[in-house]
Formats: sequence, structure tokens, C-alpha cells
Amino acid sequence: MQTLIKMSRRYGSDDRFVLAGGGNTSVKDEKHLYVKGSGTSLSTISEEGFVKMNRSKLGAVWNNTYSEDAAERESEVLSDGNNHRRRHTGRHCRPDYMENDSR
Repeated sequence: MQTLIKMSRRYGSDDRFVLAGGGNTSVKDEKHLYVKGSGTSLSTISEEGFVKMNRSKLGAVWNNTYSEDAAERESEVLSDGNNHRRRHTGRHCRPDYMENDSR
């Protein structure tokens, strides 16, 4: 986690890489995914700025069927235990995404 924080701060403080400390960083282990929380600046992020999520619950989203209605779908996904609302969070957890982190 300390390596992620150091890297996040380095790139988050350099406007050649990000604007106003924006963007996101993440790291995963066997059970969890840690993603920079919305509204948190990369340039000053601490461990508390990352959201810890269960990878098996996130992975289940790819196998479930959800409503076509956006509000209803969000409610269904959140009720499945995926408590982070970032629309691209699941991409960080997908196996094919994990194999190529250079994207």
C-alpha cells in the first residue's frame, strides 16, 4: 500500500500526468481491490483515501443480469455488496484487465 501511495502522490503532483490531482490508481491482492476514492486528490492521498472492495463480489457483477433502468440497476448492484459507485471499478477487477495494467 505504501508503494501505491508514493506512486499516486508522485504522479498526482505532476500536471504532466494529471490535472488538479485527478485520475485514479489501484492495487489488488488475492481477496481485495483498493481504488482511489472519488473526490480524493492523488497528490495528497493517504491510505484512508482508498476504498477496499471484495474482489469476488465485484467479479460476480459480470455474471449477473441487471435492470436496463440506470437508477434501478445501481440499486441492484449496490445490493449485491458492491458498495463503490465508480462506473469503471469493475474493470480493475476483471481478469483480462489485471493481466495488462499498461492500459
